[in-house]
Amino acid sequence: MVNAPILRQISYWMRCGPVQKTHFRRKLREKESVVFVPGGVKEVFLMDPNNNYLVLYLKKRKGFVKLALETGTPICPVFCFGLDGSFAHLIPRGPMINKLSELVGFTPLLYFGRWGIPFGIPRPQKIHVVFGKLIDVPFRDNVIE
Repeated sequence: MVNAPILRQISYWMRCGPVQKTHFRRKLREKESVVFVPGGVKEVFLMDPNNNYLVLYLKKRKGFVKLALETGTPICPVFCFGLDGSFAHLIPRGPMINKLSELVGFTPLLYFGRWGIPFGIPRPQKIHVVFGKLIDVPFRDNVIE
């Protein structure tokens, strides 16, 4: 999102930054907390409004563990249950949209909140946030890429 005009400014106002190793590494070395959702564009394309199951794409999302090892930063796993019911969504499909999404770093989609208002207020939904046990990560200065 930080590559698109207007969205970039909104993202920075909300203290969001690019999901890049250099950005994460700098923040972690400055002892700042970093929050991210590892699924990304791939996970959005796996979502199907006709099915009632939860989709997670984590198979190739392990770089944050390497960064934690490089900086000795603990990892706090967090998961939100029920978040997927807060908005209805319309995701354009096709190879051209897939390429565009990977190029800009986010998937262009339209989502509807309460009363069908686009980009509006979320629907009333019980959301359960679960915090896992903090995982202490030892510092390693020779992490293999």
